[in-house]
Amino acid sequence: MTLKLYQKIGLVGITIASILLGGCINRNKESIKFQDQAYHYLVDEFTTKNLYSTQSPLFDFNDPVIRQCYEETKVTAKPEIIPRDTQSNYDIEDAVKRHLDKYGDRSLIIVSGAGWHIWGATKTLEDKFDAEYISITPEKLDFNDFIDSEFIYDNEPKKQIEEAKESTKVQLTRGLGVIRYLGYDTLEEYIQDISDFDGARNIGVGLEETGLHCQYNNQDRKPIYQTLTSFIKKYKPNSILYIGEDLCVGSIREEFKDGTLTQTDFFTGEPYYRTQFLNVAKQLNIPVEFASFGR
Repeated sequence: MTLKLYQKIGLVGITIASILLGGCINRNKESIKFQDQAYHYLVDEFTTKNLYSTQSPLFDFNDPVIRQCYEETKVTAKPEIIPRDTQSNYDIEDAVKRHLDKYGDRSLIIVSGAGWHIWGATKTLEDKFDAEYISITPEKLDFNDFIDSEFIYDNEPKKQIEEAKESTKVQLTRGLGVIRYLGYDTLEEYIQDISDFDGARNIGVGLEETGLHCQYNNQDRKPIYQTLTSFIKKYKPNSILYIGEDLCVGSIREEFKDGTLTQTDFFTGEPYYRTQFLNVAKQLNIPVEFASFGR
């Protein structure tokens, strides 16, 4: 079939428009990712505040008793996960997918809870959703934290120390079991691998804890949320997704929407500084969504 001149001209015009539009789309895709300095800003701030996990994941390994327990546990720990770990990974992945489908890239994703429930999802966040993951902890637990924990029942000092050592090894075994299941040998090796930076369309921040949730308090989280508040003021993400362990999503979503978000919480007693952070996000007109894992 022979095309008439006006048809040829039309096809040429469509082709040129497609090329130009494709270029615009590619430029737009490129422009919506976070700039490298946004990621490095958070890493530098968390490092300065001794929150960044590459310095010492979850535990204070400068504490000689913690270090001794860790070295002993490295010999015995086997690759192992529990159903709650697996379910949590699915919950986190599903929440991130739904959020990014709705709001697109350049999102700040905050995941808060036990580290071993989160770790299986971090590679998915980075590889599937291009969310560069930053691992931090509100407080790096030392041996005194284990002695003071709710899991120590004996009043006799020597027995307290033995119970605390066992409790420490239980937590270390949980952590090592998960990362060995994921193919790593030590906590440091895992953290180092997920902390390699190669550009980010989205940024994920993991507020990781051990299973001793009551050892973390609102003041421990103050520098975290102050840093995140400065970050959203400076870099203005397109959206924020907060995913919490056992989070009552319906309640917090309605309270945030109505402006009645309280200063206390069901699970961690955390929210005073978190609430301030979320209120600043609202003032900046940054969409905020909530999700839960492990329920």
